[in-house]
Amino acid sequence: MNRLSTRKAGLVVCLGLMAAAILLMALPLGVPLTFAPGPDIRTRKTFAFFDLSVWGMSGNVFPFLTAVLSVVVFFLLLWILLRPRELGKRETVSQVLAFLLVFGTILSMMMAGGILAGVLIAVLLLVAAVLQIVFV
Repeated sequence: MNRLSTRKAGLVVCLGLMAAAILLMALPLGVPLTFAPGPDIRTRKTFAFFDLSVWGMSGNVFPFLTAVLSVVVFFLLLWILLRPRELGKRETVSQVLAFLLVFGTILSMMMAGGILAGVLIAVLLLVAAVLQIVFV
């Protein structure tokens, strides 16, 4: 395979990983919150990354920012894939944002508690960020 087709294949893999991460963020599995209606009763509910009630109830803004920036990076990668000849700093911006997404996911898990979906989202975003460095 030549370099251009290898680059396109890498971008398609990055797009697939980003789409999988966004899909997991849209499901109400990613951010756990613990509620205490009484002194001895604790209830744990999970919310989607796109849900603004997490920010309102716990002050944790990182899940929502991570979700929105993931969509931005997805469309940047799609733009890079569809218009490869245009000059610009899109590649650098998408790479920096991809690593910021990994840190945002880790900070979100540190503030709200990590669960399997959050760890899986962080791993998907990390692999996508590394592949962007390699292929973009």
